[in-house]
Amino acid sequence: MTGLPDFDEYIQAQLLLAAFNIATNVLAPGGTFLGKLFCGKDVAVLLSLLQLFFKQVTVAKPRTSRNSSIGTGNMSNLFQ
Repeated sequence: MTGLPDFDEYIQAQLLLAAFNIATNVLAPGGTFLGKLFCGKDVAVLLSLLQLFFKQVTVAKPRTSRNSSIGTGNMSNLFQ
């Protein structure tokens, strides 16, 4: 983390998209993708993309995460 929230959010989104790209090439139908995302201004776009490829998309903040953290977990199930 650089301490620059907008830049950190952008880098994290790019990492999530790169992992998503790999997942779409290796997951079998019904597979699961687990990622971490920041709840920033573009989170809706990322979730919409995941919903195109997965029947179930869940976002949850782990209990062990700091309250001040904008990071959340994302689990996308049932790859189509």
